[in-house]
Amino acid sequence: MSIAQELSVVSEEFIEPCPFCGRPNRMVVKGERHGSERELYPDMGYYFCNCKNFFYSKFKDITKDVGLHSKEHPLEDLKKTFEEMEDGETLCIVMPDIFFVDWQQDPYEFLHWDPRTTYTLWNLDQFCGETETIGFKVLSAEHDFNPATENQQTMVIMLEK
Repeated sequence: MSIAQELSVVSEEFIEPCPFCGRPNRMVVKGERHGSERELYPDMGYYFCNCKNFFYSKFKDITKDVGLHSKEHPLEDLKKTFEEMEDGETLCIVMPDIFFVDWQQDPYEFLHWDPRTTYTLWNLDQFCGETETIGFKVLSAEHDFNPATENQQTMVIMLEK
């Protein structure tokens, strides 16, 4: 006896290939947030892929470059930065941190839940692993819990070449 269930067929507008492995994934959370309101668009939201344990949106929906998390090729861009750095030089990365998403209540309360500006949402440990694969040494990696910080609900990572 199998306990597996077959997922229902969905429209192609709810499927997006992973930017890293190419596997087609279903949208797991629709829409975006504007201030205290959420807007649910049928074709906009976040997808999840196990290849790198991260969430991603459709890059075509990105309207503003606000950092590494809004780049189409974030790991390639980070590798290029690494290659341009001098040995011993440091780099500070501040990115949205999915540690602060409340999956039991309302993920739209997460300040960075915006598929128009945030293309990739990473797990801190997974992202640090990716930077080490590039060649960086992780000096520190922290969830920013300070409510008075300029960059709430983010991760702050210090890297060294």
